Amino acid sequence: MARKKKSDALKTRQQLIDAAIAQFAAHGVAKTTLGDIAEAAHVTRGALYWHFDSKEQIFEEIWKQQSALQQIIQQRIPRAIKKEPLRYLRDVFITALRLISLDPYHRSLMEILCCKYECSNGVLDTVEMQAMLGMDDEALAYWLRRCIQHGDISAQTDISVLIIILRGALSGIIRNWLMHPERFDLAAQAPTLVDNLWQMFTVTRPVAAAHE
Repeated sequence: MARKKKSDALKTRQQLIDAAIAQFAAHGVAKTTLGDIAEAAHVTRGALYWHFDSKEQIFEEIWKQQSALQQIIQQRIPRAIKKEPLRYLRDVFITALRLISLDPYHRSLMEILCCKYECSNGVLDTVEMQAMLGMDDEALAYWLRRCIQHGDISAQTDISVLIIILRGALSGIIRNWLMHPERFDLAAQAPTLVDNLWQMFTVTRPVAAAHE
């Protein structure tokens, strides 16, 4: 019986998180109330408050679950490609863009992050790259250093500046597509977009993946 109660509690918690994602994506974080989330999850407000004290707690839980994106990306990229750091990063970028464009769950998360979260304290700046690529700035810096060692990027490259540029470019691509998805096919054009982005920084052009 105790196991069933625990299972039911976890199920309700996930219902609330899923409902919050849908409500935040549709209406924005500021305009969504806890009552809206409870109603969308088909639970009472009492049940909601048993799991979460505020929208901020729900939002934090949403981004904890976002770590699953990294696992999905890793599963879709052949292990051998990691021996070629530039090709690996290229495939990470393309895979992430395609997931965002084709998977409703990740699209909703990006809609919240890029368009529907009214933020003034800079919190999102620390999670934006991780949310989009399944890796944080430290991990990205590691792979960029490997690109330099591999001779793909100039040794004079300022990695911290390059990360800012990459974050801005990817954010811009995703925001433009989320606001006007009819203007271009993000999934189909992901390789071209990524290759043109890398051409600005690389000594040699990224090698296209074998399946493309």
